[in-house]
Amino acid sequence: MRINKVNTKNKNHLKLRTMKNLRNAWFLISLVLILATFSCEQDAIKVSDETTTEQSFNNATFKNGRPVSEVSALINADNCGNSASTPLIAGQTMTAGEVLVSMVDGKLQVEFKTNDGWVITETQLHVAATLADIPQNNSGSPKIGNFEYKATHNPAVNSYIYSGIEVGELGQVTIAAHAVVTKVVGTELNLSAIDAVMPKSLVVVPKFTQVPSYLQATITQSGSIDGIYESFCVDLDHGINPGKTYTMSAVSSYSTNTDLLSKLVDKPQNLDLVNYVLNTDYSALGATGRELQAVVWTLVDNTTPTSGTGSIKWNQTIVDAIIADAIANGEGYVPTCNGKVVVLLNPGGDLANPVIKSQVTIITMSIATIPASCETVMGDSETAWGQGAKFEGGSWAMYFEYCLSQPTNCITDIEVVNTTIPLEKVNVTINTKQANSYFATTITNGEFMEGTFEGFCMDLDHSIGGGKLYQMYVFSTYTTDIKWLEHYVDKPENFDLVNYIINQDYSALGATYKEIQASIWTVIDDMAITSPTGGISWNQSIVDQIVQDAIANGEGFVPPCNGYVALIMDPNPDGNIRFQVTLIKYPVSLIPNSSKLIY
Repeated sequence: MRINKVNTKNKNHLKLRTMKNLRNAWFLISLVLILATFSCEQDAIKVSDETTTEQSFNNATFKNGRPVSEVSALINADNCGNSASTPLIAGQTMTAGEVLVSMVDGKLQVEFKTNDGWVITETQLHVAATLADIPQNNSGSPKIGNFEYKATHNPAVNSYIYSGIEVGELGQVTIAAHAVVTKVVGTELNLSAIDAVMPKSLVVVPKFTQVPSYLQATITQSGSIDGIYESFCVDLDHGINPGKTYTMSAVSSYSTNTDLLSKLVDKPQNLDLVNYVLNTDYSALGATGRELQAVVWTLVDNTTPTSGTGSIKWNQTIVDAIIADAIANGEGYVPTCNGKVVVLLNPGGDLANPVIKSQVTIITMSIATIPASCETVMGDSETAWGQGAKFEGGSWAMYFEYCLSQPTNCITDIEVVNTTIPLEKVNVTINTKQANSYFATTITNGEFMEGTFEGFCMDLDHSIGGGKLYQMYVFSTYTTDIKWLEHYVDKPENFDLVNYIINQDYSALGATYKEIQASIWTVIDDMAITSPTGGISWNQSIVDQIVQDAIANGEGFVPPCNGYVALIMDPNPDGNIRFQVTLIKYPVSLIPNSSKLIY
């Protein structure tokens, strides 16, 4: 039963309010009272040729029951419940990776994953039923410190997964996925890490090969660097027997123990040139292991070798070219992380005071095989968000949505409508329109309400000037503040019927805006009306059918997502009604976040 109260509008008489269960009775009463004049008369409106910019949502695209405006944040509109991803945007403009969402064993899983060249140092994640449930400050910016899931990643990672997230029976979730990412500028050799892994004792068996290196060294019992390596001689004062087993220690050619290096080679200051040479491809010069051995001897031994030294012969021209290149380009050389490092094999035992009785040799080790030998060089950190729709706080922070099941319907979220509306001091111009509505209502500073909309008369007791600019207040006809609605109309309890009427297509009955207007007057005003009223004439039989349909089917009506909501336009800022209060037929899709999916 609808609550009916005494009219509080400023009139000379009180109007008897009719309870809902008597609607059919008053509808059948003949409307015989002929009013001499109504203030909704279009004589009070300046006739205009202005046409309405269609704001109808009828032609908008829908995707799986959702308005396109709502789909922008939804990453799997076509594939509910299946894996989907959205770009991970860093610094507003850079794609640093992606955020992947999937269902695993009935629970949600969210993975942060970077593209090559990016790493993650922090992640924060919040999964909620609605946007309002994401932690936000008063301005609408997300509070990542309050997100449910968060982690710091040191060392940085390329991927991180949050799994086992409970979603219950929800059909859709809202996800805010934030990360701190850093672009990898490059890598550099950690020389101290190489020193740290050099074993103090190992077993070496040399083999004379000449190609691709002077020697080949098989290392065992080292604990960390066992393997077969290309090897060269750096000591012309001692010999070594191929096939014999030697116990040695390993020393990095970049060791900070310069005293030790000087005891192992004559010219330790040239070990950077040796590293340069053994990391450079000289095959185009025709160089073999023989020329490379001659170069090594020349750079680090006090004895100047000639072809035939060490039982090998070489092309001195090639040797000279390599040495010239090393001197020109190898000063201070440090290998890249995908290169090789020269390691000295010390046969002298004690590292503090080695006694050299057999030949000192070197091996080349792939840096990639040495743990922690390379460090990532990072650029500046960037904040990153999983791409979607922006929060309302003014920052570029974003959220996105993921559907777990397909919605069966989409209706207007009346709570959101009532929160978003009212708006104050909206500039409005009203003109007549003879096609789709009683008025053409143009709003010029209404935030998301910019445009021209179909309008209708709501008040038969006052007039409004056509073409005149008014500052109006906008209210939802679904507001829970019944006193406001009673201030405007006789039967505010029937606004659900008004909303039902404006969302129906009665063209098959032959209805025009005139019949729609008469139907609206009938359900919300106490005055009995007859055609013509308010400057228009209508077919009463069609009006009767529309009203009967509204009474039968419009109780508790809530517009669909692709429908319209009736909004009250009040040009009386002080609350004293002097000018006519009107309503507009406003597309639900244009009210932010007003769609509610039903699963």
